[in-house]
Amino acid sequence: MNRVQVISIGSVVLLALGLAGGKSVAAAVPEPKLLTGVVWQRMFADAKVTYILAVAQRIKYDVNMLKKDRRNYLRK
Repeated sequence: MNRVQVISIGSVVLLALGLAGGKSVAAAVPEPKLLTGVVWQRMFADAKVTYILAVAQRIKYDVNMLKKDRRNYLRK
């Protein structure tokens, strides 16, 4: 598999997980959609790396937003 195919497959997997998670937001009591072991074992190695990097990027974004909110709160 070339790099473009792997990246596109990883993107599709992340999109599918995002869409599945979006349905739970509309529910009265939202439940997080977690990646199961079966899905993880069937994923290609490059798709796993893509998933991990996407999660790390999301965590970094959330941490930065929390720091920004804290700085704004302390300025008040």
